[in-house]
Amino acid sequence: MSDSHAPAFRRAVARQAATLFADVLSLDVDTSAVLELGFGAGQLTQQLLPKVRQLVAVDRSRRAVERLQQRADDQGLTSDELLVALRAVPVSETADGADDAVHSPEQIVNDVDVDLTLIQALPCCDAAVSALVYHHLAAPVAATRWQMQHLQPGGYVAMVDIWRDATTEHLAAAVPEATRARSCWHKACTPAEAVAWFTAAGLEQVSWRPAFSVPVPSLEHQPRSLPESDAGDCMRVRCFLVTGRVARAF
Repeated sequence: MSDSHAPAFRRAVARQAATLFADVLSLDVDTSAVLELGFGAGQLTQQLLPKVRQLVAVDRSRRAVERLQQRADDQGLTSDELLVALRAVPVSETADGADDAVHSPEQIVNDVDVDLTLIQALPCCDAAVSALVYHHLAAPVAATRWQMQHLQPGGYVAMVDIWRDATTEHLAAAVPEATRARSCWHKACTPAEAVAWFTAAGLEQVSWRPAFSVPVPSLEHQPRSLPESDAGDCMRVRCFLVTGRVARAF
């Protein structure tokens, strides 16, 4: 496996991340409204739906939004249960953080022929969550502030992502050079980096903890040798959790 986003890996992360978010954030099926940033193929979305009153799922990909909306329609889900919206988070840390609802569709998404019905007003949520998203972000601090704007005062931002360590470095080394720029192993971050992003965004009570580890399928291009100390767990990738709270006067 040359990419951390193989379907089996995504499903395993989504399943454990949803359980972790529900526990840490005290999600309630009768009251909690949660914003999910970058839902992609929708694995985390499906895991979160039974745990919250309303899930607001946003993604920059029109195709992903259309697919998830079709699935919601097929399952008979209303927008009060699953609201799917097309959004792009800031791509520069110098973004002023203004609510993207005031901008044109061209500024909201990097797409053409956008269906304006996909760009829906977002409700104010109790928490914002993401899994395997932050290592993709060009401007993680600005993206965090963007999520904060859509939260109630006192709400939480929580993220789960791949932990950069000896395992991910060796997995990265196994990726062919031609596809290395797209490999998620090369983009893995550390808990300290994520804590710094949340802190710089203005979140309070920022903390992190180890989350879980996920087995990685056999690699097509596996390194010929690994350090002896890593031999026992070289095929498990660690993930970590970071949380931060929006100031009540935000």
